[in-house]
Amino acid sequence: MKPATHRTRRPFPVRLWRRLRRSWWRGRALAWEARLRLRNRLGTGPALQAGGEVIVSMTTHQARLGRSFLALETLFDQDVQPGAIQLNLAAEELSEADLPQTIQRLRRRGLQVRFVAPDYKSGNKLIPTYAAHPDRILVTADDDCLHPSTWLSGLLAAHAETPDAIVCHRGLTLRRDENGHLVPYKHLMKAPGTDTHPGFAVMATGVSGVLYPPHALHPRVHDHGLMMRLCPSEDDVWFKAMSLLQGTPTRRAAPRNPLWLQVSASQRVRLFDRNVTPDGASPSDACLRTVFEAFELDGYLDADDTGEPRSATAA
Repeated sequence: MKPATHRTRRPFPVRLWRRLRRSWWRGRALAWEARLRLRNRLGTGPALQAGGEVIVSMTTHQARLGRSFLALETLFDQDVQPGAIQLNLAAEELSEADLPQTIQRLRRRGLQVRFVAPDYKSGNKLIPTYAAHPDRILVTADDDCLHPSTWLSGLLAAHAETPDAIVCHRGLTLRRDENGHLVPYKHLMKAPGTDTHPGFAVMATGVSGVLYPPHALHPRVHDHGLMMRLCPSEDDVWFKAMSLLQGTPTRRAAPRNPLWLQVSASQRVRLFDRNVTPDGASPSDACLRTVFEAFELDGYLDADDTGEPRSATAA
């Protein structure tokens, strides 16, 4: 029988410091949200660049719809204005009657709301917009993130340096262990990387925002049946596979991953907590293995420094 394992309790000063730090971050988020609520009620003018090339795209679901306006308000308060902000909602889950007044007010200021089908789950943040605007610069945003005013300009500045690369604020570097197996997601989180070099091994994580240049993803990104079979809940993995098939590298906007404030109460039941098993395994691990095997993508990790990936075959 396998012996039980026990976590070592951290020293009291460390635990106290962590509690104080969490309280400080939560206080900042609540103060910011109070300003956003006021702006939602009183805001009148558009904050979009007419004819702009950049489209910011987001999705949400029923449980978060009522608070999603907070993240959207921060997108309307960027120092560089996007051409459009689009909210994609699953048509089989939500309808016009479900939209709260907070979203209706944003629509009057230019927010585009689309009810989309089929339902790509979290992939709705990008795939429907990518299908409608393949020639535009698309930027995905998360519904539980309070985006700072420099959020979009940071991505665009990096895009100007490397226009053919996907740009993310938060990225992980995929790698294999000594046995040739993909390193588990929990270990990648602890060593996310510290450079901005475009590469095939960098995987963008959508929580902090990702910029996709035109035609950055393989056309099979729209294969709903295949996505639902291989990785229905892990859009980051699916988009990474589609970028590799298209030969598009990924880079971080800055050397280190930033930490954005999150919408209060949105993390009461986090997807990561629900899906990670007691031994630390994540659904991303299974999806990474499944997708890399299905599309024969291992060669891209070996070729990351040379820029010449081994050709891959679609499943």
